[in-house]
Amino acid sequence: MSGRGKGVEGAQKERVDSLIAELEASGGVPDGACADSIDGVWRLLYTSTPGTASPIQRSFVSVDAFSIYQNIALYGADAPATVANVVDFGARVGRLEVAALASTARRPLDGFVPRRGDGRILGLNVFGVSQTAEEGAPRRPGARIDFKFDDAGFDLKLLPFRIPYPVPFRILGDEVKGWIDITYLSRQPEGGLRIARGNKGTTFVLVRE
Repeated sequence: MSGRGKGVEGAQKERVDSLIAELEASGGVPDGACADSIDGVWRLLYTSTPGTASPIQRSFVSVDAFSIYQNIALYGADAPATVANVVDFGARVGRLEVAALASTARRPLDGFVPRRGDGRILGLNVFGVSQTAEEGAPRRPGARIDFKFDDAGFDLKLLPFRIPYPVPFRILGDEVKGWIDITYLSRQPEGGLRIARGNKGTTFVLVRE
């Protein structure tokens, strides 16, 4: 499957959706967002690309030449809980990392208020269109990771410094918040497969690195 799901339509998409639903219904680790095995580096295998996703997200995930990872660090250290999305452009080029502070039922972030709006700016889909708090109530509180993007930048091999990502996350408020619900986390080996659904209606399938 090329493009991590881009262009998957018709019978093929129905089959993929059916397999995802079967895994979600089969169980897995209960309250996956609160499980120790959620921590680690995850590689993106497949994602749906709804029109509600941001243009930047749709562009990066569909390019097979890039590897895409999600680094989750919620419970293994005294440092703040974080979720980081990484686009790896290759060993000779470098990577883009977009980091977010995270909040879960097991480890809530002090003073954090979950996202409330739908993300449109002047009616435009700039960062993607989100479900509102009322539309996106969690299936189970223990399955949800709330987050707010905090820092991002390009780390390129040819440059001795980081190039900041051109989005002022820290002043955008509600627009940089979101959530993912862990709808399936495999029990063996050590949570090796994960399915998540995001606030923009996107489904993600990831495998542990």
